Amino acid sequence: MKKQILMFILTFIHTTGFGQNIYCDGVPFSNRPDFKGRENKMNQLIYNYLTSQPQHQRTGNVPLIIPVVFHVIHQNGPENVHDSVLIKEIDALNAYFSNSGPFYDSTGTNVNIQFCLASVDPWGNPTNGITRNVSVYADVNWTFGFNLTDDSMKNVSRWNPYRYMNIWIIRSVTGYANAYASYPSHLGQAVDGIVLSASALGGIHYIIAHEVGHYLGLYHGDHGNSCINFNCLLNGDFVCDTPPMLSGNFDCSISTCNTELDDTTGFNPFTSDQPDLSTIMSPKANCSLIFTQGQADRMNAALTQIRTGLLASNGCGANPGGVIPVAGITYNARCNPVSFISTSTNAEYIEWDFDNDGYFEAIGDTVQFLYSVTGNYTVKMRAFGPGGADEDTVSIHVIARPSPIYPLQSVTGVIQDKACYGKQVTFTAVPGMSSYLWSTGNTGQSISFIADSSFQISLRCTDTTGYVWELCPDTIMSFNVIRTPKPAIYSLSPDSLCSSDTLRLGVNLQPYNYVNRWHVNNFSIHIQDTLYNFYPLPPDNYLVYVTAGSWGCFESSDTLHFYSDSSIVLPFTPAASGDTIFGYPNPWNNQFYRDGVLIPGATQDSYTVTQPGCYSVSTWSLLPQCAVMSDTICFLIVGLDEQLINNESKIFPNPVIDRFSIRVPETASAKSFDKIIMRDIFGKEIELQFISTEPANIQADVSNLPNGIYILSLPGQTHRIIKMGK
Repeated sequence: MKKQILMFILTFIHTTGFGQNIYCDGVPFSNRPDFKGRENKMNQLIYNYLTSQPQHQRTGNVPLIIPVVFHVIHQNGPENVHDSVLIKEIDALNAYFSNSGPFYDSTGTNVNIQFCLASVDPWGNPTNGITRNVSVYADVNWTFGFNLTDDSMKNVSRWNPYRYMNIWIIRSVTGYANAYASYPSHLGQAVDGIVLSASALGGIHYIIAHEVGHYLGLYHGDHGNSCINFNCLLNGDFVCDTPPMLSGNFDCSISTCNTELDDTTGFNPFTSDQPDLSTIMSPKANCSLIFTQGQADRMNAALTQIRTGLLASNGCGANPGGVIPVAGITYNARCNPVSFISTSTNAEYIEWDFDNDGYFEAIGDTVQFLYSVTGNYTVKMRAFGPGGADEDTVSIHVIARPSPIYPLQSVTGVIQDKACYGKQVTFTAVPGMSSYLWSTGNTGQSISFIADSSFQISLRCTDTTGYVWELCPDTIMSFNVIRTPKPAIYSLSPDSLCSSDTLRLGVNLQPYNYVNRWHVNNFSIHIQDTLYNFYPLPPDNYLVYVTAGSWGCFESSDTLHFYSDSSIVLPFTPAASGDTIFGYPNPWNNQFYRDGVLIPGATQDSYTVTQPGCYSVSTWSLLPQCAVMSDTICFLIVGLDEQLINNESKIFPNPVIDRFSIRVPETASAKSFDKIIMRDIFGKEIELQFISTEPANIQADVSNLPNGIYILSLPGQTHRIIKMGK
């Protein structure tokens, strides 16, 4: 089985308050350079198109029609669903994409894309758009994230993926959930299309709409699980009117990111922080299921710029008369696997049946097939083009080989036809031969060397019967050596940080290189974004570097060193005893302030107050820039008798609306109250407007002050703090 590596969208389904919910993840092949390269090109093409089109022209007014074929792969169980079930899925899909009927939502958008069950098959014959096959591949196995049977299932029945949207209905999926789809970047590959287990059908039908969204280029709203939002068409889900969000939130009233305003490209529609948006691609409990205008624009771009063959298809009878291909085959049966090449004309899609059993094992213009038994075989090839299909057959005789690389037993240190610069490669032949001869001149069973430049290898082995074995189909294996440039790591943050700071890092890469991992203090973090945010836990030193490259050949960047310092947790109110105010003890550093002005030399753990005022303390560990300023405490120094008088003073009303009065004991002297000071909570002195200053009837007007809490000090030798709310 040929491995076509891709990103699939994986759907887990469970019951919630609004029906079914979808979680998706990617099959873990996303670090393949061919995958990343195709996906990056797809996103760049869509970006270029959207930024070159006026917004009102991104989505047309006339619906674009996509022909659909359902392939029911079953074992005569309930997964062999009735035609009416699939017709309802198409009807619901059209309603979601037109924001109409039972799925209308006032916040939704008409995507202007519609779907029809095919009425003409790839051979030009009438059809109802539904095929049915009994097959052992009715169950798909994705155990441990590997594509074990997906290709095999799709090979049972597949129509030209350039002209039809293929949807397979199967019995079950093992190892992943029961619905997934490929992106437009996989157009024409063996994996191209949508898979739905029968259990994913019905209900409110939004699973098919979700997967078609992926098929047309949409990501989840929490794609990348990052709040990065410097360009809404290139970050997150690549859509501007869906706010950035993190994974795991199913409440559309909660905002998991506050970076809506980071995007200043002019594409950003938001002017404030937004709650996480519920869409068909990221549904939230009891919230709307819609497509946004930005999602509609992206899907239209993917359809008109990448999946263009769907619009020219005659699958719904609207585009007859296309060019019919002429099939042709050439092959080389000298080796096993046997190489087959299509010589067809006017063909866009080729599929191969290597033993004429009706099961087409592979697709592509050039393929190989390993026969396990020596014998005669009939090979059938079908060629599909804009106007129909054609087929050709050849008869071949094959001498079976134990493995495709025979007489090699194993090859290490290479990836396909590439090797990493400076790495050891080893070629080992099968044991038991009477002689070995390598192109290097070695005559042992294996050879090893360091790859420092491109190289070629050949091998001739003679077995005990005298038969000479060579590599096939080419006797010479050629390898290119990949010399990966060092990734250029950079920091958007200083090298000294405080506990509340975010360490923001980035890396500049050469074209077609990608991030493999970020490394923090010898921990590998599998995040492949070129921008990485890290929240250091103080106090600690951090060594950070990144590995990047292509084709599995990775280089490490320089290592950046950062220190994260501890900070006092707010709110911070210093303790006081008598005339002494206390900061944090050693090893913390302190600096005391009076009325917001630094007190020279007041840097100990405590400070004894010698004059009235409002005091605060700034405290830090090692880095002064991480200092935290405490709340303010105001002191009034008085004698014992005046303290008693002060404590008997009363202020009313409190809270105050426009004015307040101070009622003092009859024993108090007038001069004890010749100066009254009011401050705000920051220690700033407020000028009071007195209505009366008689000791028996002191009144002040505060109608001009804003609402808040204020501190009132009466003269003396100790402090008296009175909070007043206006």
